Order: sequence, then structure tokens, then C-alpha cells
Amino acid sequence: MSDSPAVIIGNPASIFPRHLASLWRSLGLDAVIVTRHWSGERVLPDGTRILASAETESPVQRRAYRALERLLEASETRLQVLQKRRYESAMGLETHYKPRASPAIVDALSISRLTRTLRPQLVCGQEVFSYGLATSLCRGCPRLVMPWGGDVYMYAETTSLAFALVKYALRHVDLVVPGSPLAADHLKARFGV
Repeated sequence: MSDSPAVIIGNPASIFPRHLASLWRSLGLDAVIVTRHWSGERVLPDGTRILASAETESPVQRRAYRALERLLEASETRLQVLQKRRYESAMGLETHYKPRASPAIVDALSISRLTRTLRPQLVCGQEVFSYGLATSLCRGCPRLVMPWGGDVYMYAETTSLAFALVKYALRHVDLVVPGSPLAADHLKARFGV
């Protein structure tokens, strides 16, 4: 195995990053899952490490990230009010889940910082809305992102901020891996990928 791991940026509780890490390890690549906050196991049964970038933040960084997150959340809350029709059109009136772009922006700064220190062979982001920006900020190695579905069809359409976040992430990675030809057509048409 090379000293440089293949990094999966995503939710360690999800089967998808775990399965991908297991697959890569079976091919002889060291694999690491990176997220911002994680209180579960630190090593999967196959040897895959799970790293939480929040644990590597200095007190100054933590305060700066908290301040930035408060500022972005306040701005996004105002934007959701101003773009209420857009939000309701994207999410429907009965949904209880309220996706917010601001945490993904702050998380991206922390996650990408830790990921770059690993000097990865490649970086794979699982789900564009939450982890696409973090993936795109990991310059210096091949970066790929895997759209989930709701992230590009619904969440990206909730506000202009959410749309900009997803569009930037999709257009600043080396490879976008959609789940179907129809999804690929949507990414081309809607985001210019």
C-alpha cells in the first residue's frame, strides 16, 4: 500500500463511504473516511480509519468557524425568507427536513484542511450539498464527487446560496460521478457540468 490514502469525505455512518472504503482497501489502497464531527468508532473492521476534522481544530480556528457559521446562518435565514417560494417549490410544503448550506460551507474549510494534510492519492466526496465544497477545496490531487439525488435536484434549488454552493462544487472537481444517464443530463443542463 502507498503511504498516501484514498480519502472519502462523507458521513461515516452511511453505508456508501464504508462500502467504497472497503472496496478500495480490497484493491490495495489505504482508505480513510473524513468528516467534521464524529463520535462513533475510529477504525472500521476492515482497517479503514475515520477522522473528525473538528478534533484537529485549534481553539482560535473553532472560534473563527463558530463566528463564520453564525454569520452565514443569519444570512441564510434571511435569504430563505426572501426566497420562500423558491424554497417551498424545491422542498414542498410538508417536509420537515430543512437543508441549510451554511454548515456545509464551514465544514468544508475544516474538512479540506485536514484532508490536504493527509496528502491523499485521490479524494471522493459523497453527496454534493454537504461534502462537495470540501472535496473541491482539496486541490493537488484528483477529486471526484458523487451526487446523491436530493442534493442536486432539491437542496440545490432551495436558495440562491445553496445553488451557488452546489454549482461551485460540481464545477471545481475533476470528475462528477452521477448515478444515471438522466442525472448526468440534469447536471449538464442545470449546472453546466
